[in-house]
Amino acid sequence: NCKLRSARLGAVDGRCSRVVVTPASCRSGSFISSRKSPSGNFSSSEIWHYVQDILRVAGLAAYFELISTEQVGNAAAALDGAKRVLYYNPKWVDGIAKTDRWRMYGLLAHEIGHHLQGHTLRKTGSAPPIEVEADRYAGFVLAKLGADLPQSTSLWNSISEQASATHPGRADRIAKVTEGWKA
Repeated sequence: NCKLRSARLGAVDGRCSRVVVTPASCRSGSFISSRKSPSGNFSSSEIWHYVQDILRVAGLAAYFELISTEQVGNAAAALDGAKRVLYYNPKWVDGIAKTDRWRMYGLLAHEIGHHLQGHTLRKTGSAPPIEVEADRYAGFVLAKLGADLPQSTSLWNSISEQASATHPGRADRIAKVTEGWKA
């Protein structure tokens, strides 16, 4: 198991918890089908186990911070100085992950994909080409985790059909997830 240390961040109105993971303390383990707490909500440490599974199949060390905050609409990958951070809105995460674990894996793999593709080094923010690169990576990871194609696209089947200035529409995103899944 990973050793976790939590701290409150006053800069975000006290509604933000930070989990710092000590990479050397993480060990391999088997995938767990459900990581939801008895309260029905995901804790940062429970979500961290999903991140750990994703990084394990990618052969990567756990050099991320996971931050729960209502200051993001859903989830985001960003840099805090030289630290790679995964932000998530706990209410949004609980909503998307209610039905199955693959949505949670898809969400987190997508955000990790932003870091690994170098998107967080750019100062441009989200754009359709960046989003589909992260989607493709998520599809690849989901296949490695053992998801079938419908399970791999379950998160993206729940998003808007329409494109926006920052994100492609559902069909384009599912196509990239599928491409990654087949790679």
